[in-house]
Amino acid sequence: MGVEEELREKKTQGGLPPWTATFPRPGKYRGRQGRQGASPRAYQAGVPGRGLDLLGSALLVAKETLRGQRLSYMALRGDSLVIEKAFGLPQGIALGKRVSLGEGVAGWVARMKKPLLVKDLKREVRFIDPKPGYQTGSFISVPLFLRKQVIGVVNIADRADGRPFDESDLEALLTMVDHMALCVENQKLRDDVARLAATDPLTGVWNRRHFERRLEEELARARRSGAPLSLLMIDVDDFKAFNDTHGHTAGDAVLRGVSRSINSAVRTGDIVCRYGGDEFAVILPRTDVVEALSVAGRICQRVQATPHVLEGERPKHFSISVGVSSYPAIATGKQELVDQADRAMYEAKYSDVSQICLAEAMPMMPEAPLPDHERVPYLPLSPEVPNRELASLLPLEVARRLECVPVGREGRDLTLALADPSQGFAIRVVSQLTGLRVFPVVSGKEEIQQALRRMATLSQESGG
Repeated sequence: MGVEEELREKKTQGGLPPWTATFPRPGKYRGRQGRQGASPRAYQAGVPGRGLDLLGSALLVAKETLRGQRLSYMALRGDSLVIEKAFGLPQGIALGKRVSLGEGVAGWVARMKKPLLVKDLKREVRFIDPKPGYQTGSFISVPLFLRKQVIGVVNIADRADGRPFDESDLEALLTMVDHMALCVENQKLRDDVARLAATDPLTGVWNRRHFERRLEEELARARRSGAPLSLLMIDVDDFKAFNDTHGHTAGDAVLRGVSRSINSAVRTGDIVCRYGGDEFAVILPRTDVVEALSVAGRICQRVQATPHVLEGERPKHFSISVGVSSYPAIATGKQELVDQADRAMYEAKYSDVSQICLAEAMPMMPEAPLPDHERVPYLPLSPEVPNRELASLLPLEVARRLECVPVGREGRDLTLALADPSQGFAIRVVSQLTGLRVFPVVSGKEEIQQALRRMATLSQESGG
């Protein structure tokens, strides 16, 4: 039985009031066991197989009572109306469509704060759309008020019997809109509570509970779509010593600043969470190892470049340690993904070479063809290598992690110095990060380390 049929049956049996409906509704590595957090259900009225919220229920009752073929609720967002719930509208113009205040019937109603009954839209020249998404004849549009402020508009179009709406239909809809407005307020309060429950109160980013839920969701989505998923685990270096010396108030200010820096460095769609203490986690949907390393490098640069002002002292800069793991290249399950990134983070924390550590790749990771050792030339590196232009091609943290240095470029070809010429993974990463064809050469480990130190100096001089 469909939703509308269920409503019709309940109304016939007298089981529903006129306008309501109810529906089933730092230290040694330590292992971590996440706890699955409950989350508020996401409702969308009119989507098959999903529950309805109170507003969706009230809208369906209005549609049934007035026998309208199409109905929508448009929420006021700034100076625009956005369709948030819809029944019977063509797919292409339903959810998410925006209408400016004053535009069309709904825009006029929101601006004028008055209900409008249009018996024949063809005669209302002021509302005729030269390129309508669908044809309609009769129309009712009424504003929703909350504390004397317009919060949205309800629209219903075209009676099922072909007759135009009349004044009694308008009066019937007006008796329902106060209840609808309360439904909107109730949903907003529920959403606010749910967001507060999922937000870390100190830093404003998502909390551990939200992290557990979203990682599971994103991993399930990655498995269905075949897309990669990466995870960054981040630890603020030397934070405990700073907190012990300067106190928790100063420490809290640092954590807030670090969280802002992380947020400013990630992309839209990335999920930043506080994992606990001075540790953060970033879920990177649809992101492979190469792109995850790039994001990690950008976060390190942004955090290290941000000064933290201390009263009576010089501004202090913090560094972070980042562990990178990825599905399916490195880990195949949720806990394995977390554990691998966690171990890599601690490896980075106690490394003298790199702030970023990539978790050990499993054999299934695709590798670039390994160069023939006998054909890889040896290139001694001078103290002036690399120059500023070459150093800017590759994030310092990635170069440190892979122990490689760009030493020459000609057009689309990049010469890359490696201590180990069999590092096919390093060649693939650098090629994807730079978009260039990589030609490896062999250099001594000490020469590579000297070139990496020069890259660090050039990065500091350029403000990165």
